[in-house]
Amino acid sequence: LVRFNPDGSLDTTFDLTTNTLDGTPTYIEDGSAVVLDVDVDISDSELDALNGGTGNYSGASLTLARHGGANAEDVLSFSDGNGITLVGGNLIKNSQILATFNTTSIAGEVVITFTDANGEIPTSADVDNILRQITYANTSNTPSANVQLDWTFDDGNTGSQGTGGALQATGSTVVSITAVNDVPVNTVPGAQTVNEDTSLALTGISVNDVDGNLSTVQLAVTNGTVTVTLSGAATISAGANGTNTLTLSGGQADINATLASLSYQGTLNYTGSDMLTITSTDAASATDVDMVAITVVGNNTPPVITNFGNMANATFSLAENLTAVASIAATDADEDPVSYSIIGGADAARFTIDATSGALRFTSAPDFENPQDTGGDNTYDVVVQASDGQGGTDTQSWAISVTDVFEGGMAISPEPTLEPTPDPTPDPTPEPPPGPLPEPTSDAGSSESTGSFAGWNNPLAGAVIDQSLGGGASEASVGHVLEREVEFGDIRDGQDVLTLPPFLKPSSWATTSDQIRSYYGEPIDIVKSELSSEFLQHLRASSDEIDQAITDQRKEHSLLVNMAKQTGLALSAGFVAWMVRGGALVASLMASLPAWRHFDPIPILGMDKKDKEAWSRRVKEAASLEAREHRGLEQILHAKHTEPLPPDSNSTTRSGSS
Repeated sequence: LVRFNPDGSLDTTFDLTTNTLDGTPTYIEDGSAVVLDVDVDISDSELDALNGGTGNYSGASLTLARHGGANAEDVLSFSDGNGITLVGGNLIKNSQILATFNTTSIAGEVVITFTDANGEIPTSADVDNILRQITYANTSNTPSANVQLDWTFDDGNTGSQGTGGALQATGSTVVSITAVNDVPVNTVPGAQTVNEDTSLALTGISVNDVDGNLSTVQLAVTNGTVTVTLSGAATISAGANGTNTLTLSGGQADINATLASLSYQGTLNYTGSDMLTITSTDAASATDVDMVAITVVGNNTPPVITNFGNMANATFSLAENLTAVASIAATDADEDPVSYSIIGGADAARFTIDATSGALRFTSAPDFENPQDTGGDNTYDVVVQASDGQGGTDTQSWAISVTDVFEGGMAISPEPTLEPTPDPTPDPTPEPPPGPLPEPTSDAGSSESTGSFAGWNNPLAGAVIDQSLGGGASEASVGHVLEREVEFGDIRDGQDVLTLPPFLKPSSWATTSDQIRSYYGEPIDIVKSELSSEFLQHLRASSDEIDQAITDQRKEHSLLVNMAKQTGLALSAGFVAWMVRGGALVASLMASLPAWRHFDPIPILGMDKKDKEAWSRRVKEAASLEAREHRGLEQILHAKHTEPLPPDSNSTTRSGSS
């Protein structure tokens, strides 16, 4: 170091002995900082003489910067040692500030100012140690080969040292910089997520090589493919688009433009983890490797409600007084467990649902006569939903129409008190018999059937015939419903009993009935039909057979019981009754003989008075015709009739005389 006067001339007034700066440091790019000069020292006779000869450089300063002006690439720092450390912007010795170390005022420059203000005196030895511990580094990726740093030392004289002003000494150090190849640096985004079988655009990927010698960039995945759109002079030097790996070559700018178009596609139907690996290589084979995690999530298929063909809106009926409605059924292609819920509907509050089974129920059974739905029209609206727990749902709106049901049987009123009515003026309707038929002479058994009906449209609906059977047995049979109406007031003289001659009964009965008591009921409107002569002939023949059977039964009761068992004739469900003008209930067993199965017995009631008188007369004459009648018994006992018996000569004679 040399010392100059303030006017710039060489100071020869004082003896200033210094060692010449001889450091030749070499800095390697991106390496550690190096010490500028390990043996530099400075001497000032006036300052060195202070403090008992140990020196006191308080107020002196050193400025160090690149020749020609400070450069921010230069980093000047301090290497701790000799009991002196750099803490923040201060050099500390014995816990006291020995000097300030200012690198912030001007980037690339350091100013060291010594001070004894805190009690620690900066001696000559301290100053030499501080200068020997200054370090240098360079931040440039393309630094110059050499950097010259200029030293300027100022003794800080304020006049107490002599007549001259402050004196300065200068010097310089040349730092050699060895450049090294910089690796390319990749910039990548964070972890990515994409749906199964869906393309993912990967943005934010680029490469920077400060040396400008980027060579290639390789892209690779494991469970999918990568695709780019080439830009500029960039090429695919290895691999191919749409595969799991490809390598880009070209200039840095073109490669980065190509990387901006990168897209990823997972393998078909693949779900899980994948990794995109980016490997950048420069001309010096330096590489940078970075990875981007990719998660491929499965596409959730929502459940499908299968009720009513997966219709969005369904309408169906449900009988009143029931709480169970229906169960929702749903399928899920992903086999996720499905749960069910009610999510809406005007009448949602009136339903509950089992989340697991999907069973939908009314909270209380609906009553058709007392509708509780919002519209008051017995149509309850509810919206049900099926959920797979993965965000997939399906809904269906149900409109449940509650229908009425018959609630309770028909009440039977007490028998009405019937008043006799006068005979009406003759009209086309048949007249009743003039009186009851003769009571049966046989007492082998009897059959009664009584009852009453009030206000019934069909008076014999559900009627029960209670038969008194021989031997203490009994049997009940439900009668057929007649499509006729009974009129009150046609009962003459209050008579309520119609006595019929004995008749044949099927083998399923244990006895033959002798009497049938009438039911009170509403009158039956009998519609007269026009019958053909052929039909009347068959009907009369059937009537003859009935007369024959009744007479035989009265005469030979025990024989007729056996006959009924052998023939296996089927008796209809009960009896058919009509109220006629004479005030008597006429009953007819419609299936007593096979011949009746092919004819409607109702027209019997349409016989004129002469026919009825003839019929009564034939009954009375039955006793005298026993021989003839027993000739017909042989045929009845051994064969079932399927057609009406042809009338014999006697029957023809009687019919002709009627």
